Amino acid sequence: DALPTTAELLDSGARRARDPDSGPPGLRARMLTAIARVHGLRAQYDRADPLLAEAVTLARSDPGDEGEALVEALLLQARLASPLEAARLLERVLADAQRMPALPPARVDRLRGDLALAYLSARQHARVLPLYEELLAARAANRERDLLRYAIALANSAQNLVSLGHFAEAERRFG
Repeated sequence: DALPTTAELLDSGARRARDPDSGPPGLRARMLTAIARVHGLRAQYDRADPLLAEAVTLARSDPGDEGEALVEALLLQARLASPLEAARLLERVLADAQRMPALPPARVDRLRGDLALAYLSARQHARVLPLYEELLAARAANRERDLLRYAIALANSAQNLVSLGHFAEAERRFG
């Protein structure tokens, strides 16, 4: 008659994800990442971090996975970290993603945007500058299909230029 608690369900799911009979490593990595995400939402980082480390290891060991499980686990690791640590982790995620030919270019583009935002949060404005130039170049090519993503990158790059004191170029971009 008693229902399990959230913690009990999460622990049970983690045990199942660790069991090799539960599925291929990529699937089990996704399970651990999902459980870690719940722990992160509950601010239980001490429980999320080891699960994400396991998820990364599992994802890297799955030759059949095309990188999605690895990118998801690494991305969550970065999101749960401090802004500067997040930026460092996202640099590695982006580097890994750029070496995965099966990963959709839009996913790499989003990672580049996440890295730029992490550097902005860490007030590393000079490091953001080249990222926004790459983003704008990639998004300009597709702005007919996705004008909103281009406009957001343009506005964020303009705000970064203000922080660097490049007011004329920032004003041009805002315009």
